[in-house]
Amino acid sequence: MKVVETTPQNEATNVVDNKISIKFDTVSELNFGYNFDVVITDGTVNYSPSLSIVKNIPTIQMPGLEKNKKYFIQIPEGVYKDDNGIYNKAYEFSFTTAP
Repeated sequence: MKVVETTPQNEATNVVDNKISIKFDTVSELNFGYNFDVVITDGTVNYSPSLSIVKNIPTIQMPGLEKNKKYFIQIPEGVYKDDNGIYNKAYEFSFTTAP
C-alpha cells in the first residue's frame, strides 16, 4: 500500500484550505489501537486533527491553520490497512499556508 496523492501537494505554498487528504492506492480501514496518531506539527506544536476515511481517502480536518506557517503531516507505519491485510509504511509531507 502506498500514498498516490495528497491535498495539498507535498511542499505546496499559499495553502488556504484546512482540509488535508491522503489518497492511498488501497485502504479499507483505520488500525485503531496501534500507532493511530497522525501527527501534524509546525515544528514546535503538535496538533490533534479530526480524522475520517471516505472512499479510501483518509481526510484530516484542521481547525485554524495559522497564516504563513509551514506544517508537517506525519503518518506512522501501520495506521491504515487494505483488504489484503497490508499496512501502510510511514509517510511525511508538508505545506505552507498563505500569508
